[in-house]
Amino acid sequence: MRIVLDGRALMDEPRDGGVGITTPLLNALAQLRPDWELIACGDGPLPDDSPARQARPDRHSPLQWRLIRPLTARLNLWGNVQFPLAAWRLRADAILTTPAACPRLLRQPAIVAIDHLPSSDSPATSADAARINRTRRQIHRACRRAATIIVPTQLLRVQLIAQFQVPPQRICVIQPGLAPHHAVTHLPRHQWHQVLSRYDLSRPFVLHHGMDTPHRNTRKLIEAWAMTDKKLRQRMQLAIIGLEKESGEDLVRVVNRLGLAASVRLYARLGDAGDLSALLSAADIAAMPMTACDHPNFLLQAWTARAAVLTSDLPAIATVAGDGAALVDPTD
Repeated sequence: MRIVLDGRALMDEPRDGGVGITTPLLNALAQLRPDWELIACGDGPLPDDSPARQARPDRHSPLQWRLIRPLTARLNLWGNVQFPLAAWRLRADAILTTPAACPRLLRQPAIVAIDHLPSSDSPATSADAARINRTRRQIHRACRRAATIIVPTQLLRVQLIAQFQVPPQRICVIQPGLAPHHAVTHLPRHQWHQVLSRYDLSRPFVLHHGMDTPHRNTRKLIEAWAMTDKKLRQRMQLAIIGLEKESGEDLVRVVNRLGLAASVRLYARLGDAGDLSALLSAADIAAMPMTACDHPNFLLQAWTARAAVLTSDLPAIATVAGDGAALVDPTD
């Protein structure tokens, strides 16, 4: 059995977790089916810090990499032409891909990984509305073409059946869990000091993992922080980690406009793999009021580090959180 997969999903694999086409999924597949061959096709080299690169320490790794130079970024030629053509040339028995890259014409059965269904309720801007509509169209097309669909929750399975009329037997639920390179541990208090000093956190704090995606709701969390009592902001801090350069610069302007520079700390990606364990262990609250269902790694990580969790009351998250988190309306 030879499976050819869209390697761009591994090139951009989130460092804080995620579902879909990820290294943990492929490693588990390789262990369950050691006689299967896994070939990833990408339009660039794997980054040095990619989990996929770290997961293949020698040439005997089950995951092979094929570099394919992109023709153009327009018209989705990668998904519709180059990727399926590469799979055909490699004589794939099946392809594993994402909704955005699911080919229009399929020569092999397609397995499509869908990690969340973006909500179209009250998008913040017209650009957000356009992005949400484009993503939903891609998911709809992929649902029509795919032989099998992988989702992380039973709720998402029900949503795809109801909204896109996907036959139930074509959807497989792979429930979320923490892979080794995403796992955290609870650290005792005497191991916090050095990390907290490096992040300039001198008071009790709320920890939020933001990203360059609107559904992480980072901006609204900052605006909510500005509405809290001034005495609370003098006693506590809001620490936001995981920002890219562009989103970080935008949020700095928001923080300054709201006069929150004394109580809000913004950071790019974590400097050390062990920092997240220390930050979550030390945090009074881990806050993630997302506006769309995402892989709940943050829940599992926060519980492991024994942090209190504040998150969204979205059904997909609430079914995982149960009574282990404070649930809020992410649009309020």
